[in-house]
Amino acid sequence: MNQLIEKYSIEELYSLFLKGRASLGELEDLLDLCESTKNAYFWRGSNVASCRRRNEEEKTMHCEGIVPQVRVLKRSVKIAVHTYQASHEWSESCSNCYRTVTCVVNGQKTTLTRIKSLVRYAREAVAYLASLPAVQAKRAEVEAEKRAQRELEALHQEKVSAVIEMINIKGLTTAEENRWIEKLAKEKHTKASLLSLAEREGIEVYKSWNKAKIIAKIAKVKASVYTSGVISSRLAAEGGEDLLRRQVNRILL
Repeated sequence: MNQLIEKYSIEELYSLFLKGRASLGELEDLLDLCESTKNAYFWRGSNVASCRRRNEEEKTMHCEGIVPQVRVLKRSVKIAVHTYQASHEWSESCSNCYRTVTCVVNGQKTTLTRIKSLVRYAREAVAYLASLPAVQAKRAEVEAEKRAQRELEALHQEKVSAVIEMINIKGLTTAEENRWIEKLAKEKHTKASLLSLAEREGIEVYKSWNKAKIIAKIAKVKASVYTSGVISSRLAAEGGEDLLRRQVNRILL
């Protein structure tokens, strides 16, 4: 382990572990797909075009990545890194099915046998790296951070729900909207003055609208602005962060 730490940092070892684990799952899926279609020469395609297209989509796969290979020698431990690009192309006609498997490892075209070797390397490397105390500690640290983030997000959502429930957005907005309708009606605006007011406030209305419709639109926008302000103030008082404000704004919109 000390020999590895001298050559690789803990972050690099953890990164190799993650990439090896991802590549292992991906390559195993590729091999399973290739195994399931190995007799494609004897198959007939579907008579339904949509089924043929769906099969082509489901049975076509492309993947690429790196696979670490750990070699434990008598006095040292060495890690080699292999790159790969592999694909399983599938096409169908009414009478035939066709597959094309392409494998490239370390820049050289090869066969599925080499991919099987990479799966073995990846499985061994993942098991070895996962056994290292430094990698175990890093995994525990990352999991703790993810758990803390999930708990924080849950707490944020609880705060948002509590604030929204406490304020009663719908009732608050309706009351403010009604107040503006009454206010504008009492001021006895003409249609021209209402259009001018909407323009000054940046509220989109149309000249073809009647007075009642213009008043309703102005009142609705004014009520929405007022409610947003109340929520922002309450969130600030409750210790809410920008994330909470964005969540509430999404709910309002």
